[in-house]
Amino acid sequence: MSDIINKLRDVREKSELNRLKSELLKEQQRLEKWSNALNEREHCINEFSQYEARDVEYHSQSYAAFFGTRMEKDKSILTLAVVGIGYLATFANLGDEKLIGLELILFCVASLCFLVSIVIVIQVFKINGDYIIAVLNSARESQKKAELLSKRLKAADRIVLGSFILGLITTISLGYIASGI
Repeated sequence: MSDIINKLRDVREKSELNRLKSELLKEQQRLEKWSNALNEREHCINEFSQYEARDVEYHSQSYAAFFGTRMEKDKSILTLAVVGIGYLATFANLGDEKLIGLELILFCVASLCFLVSIVIVIQVFKINGDYIIAVLNSARESQKKAELLSKRLKAADRIVLGSFILGLITTISLGYIASGI
């Protein structure tokens, strides 16, 4: 009888071990599914992060190109206006005769136009900085500020271009009149 009891205990222990083994295998399968799901999510997140990084870089370069191109005209006008003032200063000191009458008026108008161009272009650079900050900020107030700054930039660009062209025309007229042609 004790032999049967020992066999029953062994069978019961084996049965218990088989049940535990079965539960452990089920738990292992469940954990493997979770692991696979997590790996899949991690892969998707990595792809999304790469896409997002490319998107951010693309927009960053687009903004840089846009603002760089937009400011290039102002830089050129600034340089040419400074050259125009240098030309006028050289022109005023070139001859023995002093500028009088119409020549003096044209000289003053041209100098003033170039100075206005220079001062406004410097202001445009400041407004451009504020505009860039306002555009990049997504708050509603910043967007309204960006619209206002955009209008100011357009007005300033018109003033700069008009003043520069007037200075250029006046300088050419001064040269024509002074040459006596």
